[in-house]
Amino acid sequence: MKSTLRGVFAALFVLAIAAVCARLGFWQVERLQERRARNAALERAMTLPPLDLRDSFARIQARPDAYIYRRVHVAGQYDAGGDLVLRGRSEAGTPGVHLATPLLIGGDTAVVINRGWVSAPDAITVDPGGFAEPGTREVEGILLAAPATTDAEPLETNTGRVRVQTFARLPLDSLRGAGPYTLLGLYVQQTGGTPPLRAWPRRVPAPELGEGPHLGYAVQWFSFAAIALIGLAVLTVRSRRSVR
Repeated sequence: MKSTLRGVFAALFVLAIAAVCARLGFWQVERLQERRARNAALERAMTLPPLDLRDSFARIQARPDAYIYRRVHVAGQYDAGGDLVLRGRSEAGTPGVHLATPLLIGGDTAVVINRGWVSAPDAITVDPGGFAEPGTREVEGILLAAPATTDAEPLETNTGRVRVQTFARLPLDSLRGAGPYTLLGLYVQQTGGTPPLRAWPRRVPAPELGEGPHLGYAVQWFSFAAIALIGLAVLTVRSRRSVR
């Protein structure tokens, strides 16, 4: 009796493992489909001519989802007091941060520009004042949606000169309506335009079109599920033969 119960529990355990592995495999397939859809949207958008953001501001604000990945160009002046440090960014394995700053583009309108990557040994501590870009700046880049996140609370760090708030994700939703200007519902990943005054911030390239590791991971998880089920079937057959 005890042997039978142990066998049942062992079989249920193996089936649970197989179910978890299969679910992870389907999750990776879903991620792959999302990546392919993103790639298709990016390819379509990149074939369209760049938009003048100043002239297109109202249209984009009315339907932001229709303009994700569109190439844009715009000129304006940075609101240096609105600098945002996005922590935990790396480049070729080197830790650093991204600097994002609202660009005033005329009247009471502005758009957040991800100006690029800056080295930081702890991937947190940077004084954005040392990377100011004063005067009128030309920006070329791609419109992107800020990731939805609940991790919008800032982490404060001390650079030795000033205290700086850093963010894990761009808190665009909380910024809109908080400043003295109307902020665009998308941000610009800067890829070109007026060069920075120093070697940094280093412009971040456009999103890549690769499919990533999702297909390989899906095959791996489905293989684990198959191994578990095949192993259970083999053990079940052997157990029945031994009983006979």
